[in-house]
Amino acid sequence: MRNEREFQIAHGYQPKPKQSICDYVRNTPKPDPKKILFKVFPILTWLPLYDIRKFLLADIVAGLIVGVMKVSQGLAYAQLAGQHPVYGLYTCLFPPLPYALFASSKHLSFGSFATSDIMIGAFIETLVPSPNGTTTNNSSMTEIGWEAVYDERILYVTVITFLCGCFLVFIAVFKLGFLARLFSQPLQRGFIFAVVCYLYVSQSITLLGISIVKNTGPLSFFKDIYAIFEKLTKLDGNEQITLLYTIIVSVVSIIFLFSAKMVNNKFKHKFPLNIPFPGELLLLIIATVVSEFTELYNIVSVIGNVPQGLPYPKVPDLSRTPNVIGDSVAITVVGMTVALSLGTNFADKGKYPLDSTQEIQAVGFSNLFGSFFSCLPAFGAMSRSCVQFESGGKSQFVGWFSSIFIIVILFAGPVLNSTPSACLSAMVVVSVANLLLHIRDLKTLWVSQKLDCTVWIITCVGTLLTSITLGLAIGVCAALLSNIVKISFPKPHELHLISNTGIYKRAGLYDKKGQPTNHVIVLSLDAPISFLNAAKLSRDMQKVCGIDAVKERQKNSEQVPVHSKSDGENENSRSESSIPSSSNADVTNDSSDVTSVLKPHQTEFIVLDCSGINFVDSVGVRELKKIIIDFERIGINILLAACSESFLQTFVATGYDEILAISYVSIDDAVQFTKSHTQVQNVSAIEIEPSDNEI
Repeated sequence: MRNEREFQIAHGYQPKPKQSICDYVRNTPKPDPKKILFKVFPILTWLPLYDIRKFLLADIVAGLIVGVMKVSQGLAYAQLAGQHPVYGLYTCLFPPLPYALFASSKHLSFGSFATSDIMIGAFIETLVPSPNGTTTNNSSMTEIGWEAVYDERILYVTVITFLCGCFLVFIAVFKLGFLARLFSQPLQRGFIFAVVCYLYVSQSITLLGISIVKNTGPLSFFKDIYAIFEKLTKLDGNEQITLLYTIIVSVVSIIFLFSAKMVNNKFKHKFPLNIPFPGELLLLIIATVVSEFTELYNIVSVIGNVPQGLPYPKVPDLSRTPNVIGDSVAITVVGMTVALSLGTNFADKGKYPLDSTQEIQAVGFSNLFGSFFSCLPAFGAMSRSCVQFESGGKSQFVGWFSSIFIIVILFAGPVLNSTPSACLSAMVVVSVANLLLHIRDLKTLWVSQKLDCTVWIITCVGTLLTSITLGLAIGVCAALLSNIVKISFPKPHELHLISNTGIYKRAGLYDKKGQPTNHVIVLSLDAPISFLNAAKLSRDMQKVCGIDAVKERQKNSEQVPVHSKSDGENENSRSESSIPSSSNADVTNDSSDVTSVLKPHQTEFIVLDCSGINFVDSVGVRELKKIIIDFERIGINILLAACSESFLQTFVATGYDEILAISYVSIDDAVQFTKSHTQVQNVSAIEIEPSDNEI
């Protein structure tokens, strides 16, 4: 039954001394070059432990499986970004090479990333429009015209990739990874759902084999939908034939891919070495062969000329930075958030540690490297990472083996010239189909947390009504506002003792509660006390207790005569008294020194459970002390229980160490004190400046 002051004295409490900047620099150990080297290059840590006999074959098999997926996804996702498909292969080839050196994740499949590619595609159209307002189909214009567009677009994209790498390295060096926390799960899932909607509209143009004038700016999503339906009503004879054949190719491709997906979901554990059925690769082979031998490439849109071999390194044209810096920031944050989320998930499954700062740095260096080889921004992909994990990949060597497979494909690049573009769009549509199921979150969120549900809806609708980049900013603002609302409206609730347990739980939730104590009310507040909610805290406490401190004080002043001492003398006597504690509880009220207080209610103590208060600012300190005095003036003493160390130190740092006298280690200690001291001197040593209302 000791308060915090007595507990600290009894157990030799020694507060940690404050350290100056000079002392911090002086006491900081000198950097060890060897540790820094192993920190920057994690491969030096795990490579000596690499068991070739156990791991090499598994990594080769996983690398080939992931490489097959990278080929199909790289070709398809580049189309999302409005680029020539070969740039998607470059993105799956070059960035994984340095990633294996710097990464701490063993299972994150690095390369093309659908979300960032969609963001780039929506943005790049405003800078370099498609020739004659058409889509990225080579059949609708000369190959020379499209090559000029691709050459111009990739100059902007490589600058975006370079800036993403710079931002990520900056974030890693200054340890700003906490910025990813701004993107809550409801925000992410609402944003991704909206992005998938953009993706489906974009890919439906290729799936139908038509061309429209792409819209930009607010409401571009709905304008594109209208343009698609308008175009379908104005097709001429040749365009109708192209539409028919393209729809047949699209439907057959989608059915084939969904069938392959169902086979993998049902029988993947029965396949040797967990190798999934390569539906995407088979579709590419079959579609290319059929297109070549039936001359289908003369009717439907195809990939076109695929350069053979590897590109030469080229320095990004940084003079274009002002045009792309805003979107680069958005892509960086989205890619970083998803990469950390995936990396943490697979690290937990694989039971190995993940250094988030190192992971951000690895992604940054990899994008910097890729920007010199005409690569799009590269991040981790959920589908490929799942396959890499389930196929038995043991290390990031999987990325190197998949890159070797892509090199082979690049040297056989011209073989893909006749591949229908609709097949690539079908791969994209099928691969992200599960993301549409995020809409099911709304039901769960509405039941559990309506504010999170609101953030999901605002992010999704805001993205569809404006643009992908602006919608992301709207989502972040909505998430921050929801947190402000949560903090601004905390609800104190009464606690009751559960019989024979010594444990206090929220009133009304348990049948077996202990004997009620009329003179004590136990309250709990599970929120920080700050300028956002401090003014409301007093009103909420009075509402829960059923006691209006202001009205009670007015009644007392009307019913009880005040002694003839001056106001100054009364204030002096109050400031010289002490806060009630176990050491002064036997002191009785002296009517000659203080104002007597009438207590029409039975409550004499309020015990405030502070275990849920993890932070209090200067406004909260001032308001809490004012609450203590307001209640003491009507004869109710407030005791604090289970206060955190930082909570108490905030009061002590402001010079009010008297708070330790009314703070108790636990709720039970505070309640036991009230039972043995029902008559406590109604005075306090805590002084505060008068509130604005009192002034």
